[in-house]
Amino acid sequence: MNKVLFHGSPKIVEKPLLGYSKNSNDFGPGFYLTEDGDLAKEWAVSYKRNGYLNKYELNIEGLNILDLTKVEEGLNQWIALILDNRPTSISQELKEEFVSQNYPELYGVDVIIGYRGDSSILNVFEDYLNGKNDAKNLQKKMKKSGLGLQFVLVSQTAIDKLKFIGCDSVSYFDYYRLKQIRDEKEREIYSSNNQLDTMRKNLALFLDYGVNVLNVSVDGLWSRFLMDDRSIQFANGDYSVTSGISGIELAYLITGFTYDHNYIYQQDETVESWLGSYLAYAQQKLKVSFQMINKYVPITELLSLYYPFHLMSEDKFVEYLATAIKVRKNKTNLEIYRREAKLSRSELSEKSGVPLRMIEHYEQRLKNINKANSEYLISLAKALYTEPENLLEIE
Repeated sequence: MNKVLFHGSPKIVEKPLLGYSKNSNDFGPGFYLTEDGDLAKEWAVSYKRNGYLNKYELNIEGLNILDLTKVEEGLNQWIALILDNRPTSISQELKEEFVSQNYPELYGVDVIIGYRGDSSILNVFEDYLNGKNDAKNLQKKMKKSGLGLQFVLVSQTAIDKLKFIGCDSVSYFDYYRLKQIRDEKEREIYSSNNQLDTMRKNLALFLDYGVNVLNVSVDGLWSRFLMDDRSIQFANGDYSVTSGISGIELAYLITGFTYDHNYIYQQDETVESWLGSYLAYAQQKLKVSFQMINKYVPITELLSLYYPFHLMSEDKFVEYLATAIKVRKNKTNLEIYRREAKLSRSELSEKSGVPLRMIEHYEQRLKNINKANSEYLISLAKALYTEPENLLEIE
């Protein structure tokens, strides 16, 4: 019996190699596939990087398959596998105890079938391990979120039964936005204050350590951050950046300095740590990119707001920021990006395929671009060489 499966990748993979993938993938080393072609297309792309949808047929006859969605203890085994492979903020003691009690027997297994361990769901594992979230509720959220099943080939026997049947190119303009929409949905379903708290702590540590230990100026550090794709990932709540690494590690990655593992750092409350915490909170509440915030309120100005805002609530800071951005930009984001691209409205209409009248209405605020048809939004962003969310307005 043959099963058609897909693999999203930045390159064409005709002959998969066992163990080529990262050890930090959900189920460890293996070749990861899915039955969902659209989901695989989302996996294929990243920010400003196109990819390929690789298509295969897998002959499953005679393969030893562990389907974690069908065995009674599958939920705990699935969590144990992910905790054993993915970086999390869960205490090592709690994690090791759970893994030792629930890790599945993998000897002789050729294929593992289970849900994706999306970054969003990792945030609720700690509550589950501590008994604050029961299995029934967690499974209900998993089905609602559409995490998607993945087929992981973990033996050479399985690899040998996989036949490459073709591939399609995938544009990040089309599928990166869809990936973000899916991530937003999952974050809403698995929403956790722990995630925002961790984001605030790490951005605070990043700014404090970068400025006060690595001695990089705050505007220099922030400029490097904004030019790095990790700033987009951080704003989107990507676990690998917001929680999978510390703020100190992020500072070294952004600056390119050599990590000093022997340096013992004791964080104090500084102006930079205050700003990092408040800025992460504001970005998540306003749902705009850090680049958009910096465009209207530069980092040095934000730093000067320490007095009196450090004595006020975070929501007062958000309110100030939202007002400042609105007041300082008379034009819509769509018009700003169109003018930067040196395009007239009619030229943008021709290039994007979006009706001229619709572009006029968006720029004149006669229509709300935040409620625009997703195809229009993606087409406009593609024509302006930017991301769809940069065309949205703060409401």
